[in-house]
Amino acid sequence: MGEVQELISRRYVEHQPRISGDVRAFRFSSRSVRAGGLTLDRAKYRANIVINADPFDTTLVLRVREGRFDMSSGRARVVAGPGECVLYPRHVPLDFVMDEVAYEVIQMPGELTSRAAARLGVDPAEFRFEGMTPVSAAMTRHWRATTAYITGVFSGPEPLEVHPLLLSAVLEAATTAVLATFPNTTMTTDYVPGSGWSAPSVVRRAVEFIEEHAAEPVTLEAIAAAAGVGTRSLQAAFARHLDTTPLGQLYRVRLGRVREELQNAQPGDGSTVADVARRWGFADRGRFAAAYRSAFGELPSQTLRQG
Repeated sequence: MGEVQELISRRYVEHQPRISGDVRAFRFSSRSVRAGGLTLDRAKYRANIVINADPFDTTLVLRVREGRFDMSSGRARVVAGPGECVLYPRHVPLDFVMDEVAYEVIQMPGELTSRAAARLGVDPAEFRFEGMTPVSAAMTRHWRATTAYITGVFSGPEPLEVHPLLLSAVLEAATTAVLATFPNTTMTTDYVPGSGWSAPSVVRRAVEFIEEHAAEPVTLEAIAAAAGVGTRSLQAAFARHLDTTPLGQLYRVRLGRVREELQNAQPGDGSTVADVARRWGFADRGRFAAAYRSAFGELPSQTLRQG
């Protein structure tokens, strides 16, 4: 165990491991490669291990291949099983419990992600990750595909002699994937490409989904999934950039669709305010009329007469 502790401390950070259970059953194996600041590591612990680790300065993602991985950072905790991915929080002490775990790790310098965030308009000093698990199942699959690509690059007969251009591409792929996969401030901070302003891509994707599906039953979870983030991150982004909630935006869009129908109604075609409102999900006529008047400065019946 002492040899394993020394090896992992050199590779990552200082830590204090403790075997829970039969010490004689302990086994450890690892294969690792490092180039250009990127580390790819596959390891396996045959035991139940409890670890207290110093803070990480690097960006590190672990994917569980076998067993159970339990990580805590203050009050935050994540438990992962086979196929699941975990991002290590930076600059805070961490506690781990690894129960017969086999895992795959990709580690890269923290400044790589900070520089990539800067290209998206986020000051490196303001950049931070805001969660330890992927924003969606789709992005979990994307991270697994990225690790498979990187593993393929480094698993040749002479993996340490990877061409510099290929190594640069690998680092770019890893950095881009980690920013797209795990919640961070590039998803919720203004992005200014050149001159002008636009909302971050997560908000644009959510708004596009709302516009396309406003006539259907839509939930907050469905909007968040379409945007590629969790519900809390999406709500924070809408509050900051649109001063509303995702469901509030859906309500506004549906009000607008009602107004369009009322404006386009032809005399004698049988259109009524009640029918149009019901078609767009407004069952309470009194509350609907009040919301409509607040939004457009007139009653829906007035809009219908003018149309």
